Amino acid sequence: KQWYQRRVAITAGDLRKLKVSPDSICQLSFQMANWRFKREFVGSYESCSTAAFKYGRTETIRPCTKETKACSIAFDKENPAQLDEMSELLSACSKKHNKLTKEAAMGAGFDRHLFALKFLNNKLNGAPLPIFEDPNHAKLNYIILSTSTLVSPALEVGGFAAVVPDGLGIGYAMFDDWFGTQASYYPPGNDGSEFIKELTGVCEDLKTVLNGKSFKESRQV
Repeated sequence: KQWYQRRVAITAGDLRKLKVSPDSICQLSFQMANWRFKREFVGSYESCSTAAFKYGRTETIRPCTKETKACSIAFDKENPAQLDEMSELLSACSKKHNKLTKEAAMGAGFDRHLFALKFLNNKLNGAPLPIFEDPNHAKLNYIILSTSTLVSPALEVGGFAAVVPDGLGIGYAMFDDWFGTQASYYPPGNDGSEFIKELTGVCEDLKTVLNGKSFKESRQV
């Protein structure tokens, strides 16, 4: 199944005026929505072209970071984090995402290097490498949130299937005046409609904080 929604709470035009990376906020919103929906942080994938490096293939950006985790938790309505702290966490997420994007685009990500290491080791009949036997490696590569963006005036949004039975395939596009997101999923493993519902609330909360206000009414000063 798939679920699609177009919204205007946060847009590329507004984010650029605030000097915040639009893609970093898109990715943060997905992490935050999944946290509110599932109360967990999971293996996440974002594709990145390496055309600036060589041959134009792809590298992986890992958008689930300690920065997005801290920000997602701070944005819980019951969390005591105030406006200043939430704003600082947003800024930290943007800076970290920009750094990861630049590294991936220039061939300095780690996923393709690990893939090549594993491939060559298997081809040469080498002994099993401990890193690939580590359960954390398996967890990292079990991609629950698989995301990719395609921005074109000819398209409203692109989409693709989830890559694991309990995952979400998130296609998204952010324009100057709107933000579209499509979530594909395999019932009953996941529920894209609930994810999109949470995402709607997340975008409203992000917009409020980015505009210098708190959505935690009882704690406003």
